[in-house]
Amino acid sequence: MNNQTVEKEKTQIHSLDIMTENTEVKDERIEFQKIKIKSEAYTILTILLLASIVIQKFFLNAPDEQYMIELICFIIASAYIIIKNITLGIDTNLNKPQQMSKLLLNSLLHSLVATILFAILTGEDSKTLLIFFIAFMAFTFIGNKLVYFYTKKKQNEIIAELDKDM
Repeated sequence: MNNQTVEKEKTQIHSLDIMTENTEVKDERIEFQKIKIKSEAYTILTILLLASIVIQKFFLNAPDEQYMIELICFIIASAYIIIKNITLGIDTNLNKPQQMSKLLLNSLLHSLVATILFAILTGEDSKTLLIFFIAFMAFTFIGNKLVYFYTKKKQNEIIAELDKDM
């Protein structure tokens, strides 16, 4: 081997040493667990935020201004998650062939729970509760259907873009 080859190999080895010193190898399992912990913490925080709003509104009879910041934070965080899932094309809950029955069941259960809570907290009559149930179910169904539609649209755009690159 000549002198230039030896120098070239030393330079390559030295650059590899620098690269391994500055680059940290990350274990995907650890990264996944960190993400999972953050997700669980967000869920706990959201539940506590909603509990705070309900307690202030219905049990402490607080004026709206007192819990409005919590409500705005909840709405913004929820909207961010929905919008981010749609823009990334992540199908959050409707990726199976039985999606329509799942969507209807989901809307029915959410409406039933919301109506029961509404009845307990407000003491409204049965006619008002029926109207609330129907309106809530329609709103939930249409909202979930819109989220599904836009998510599917984004997924198709991503697939088309990937097919174009190949």
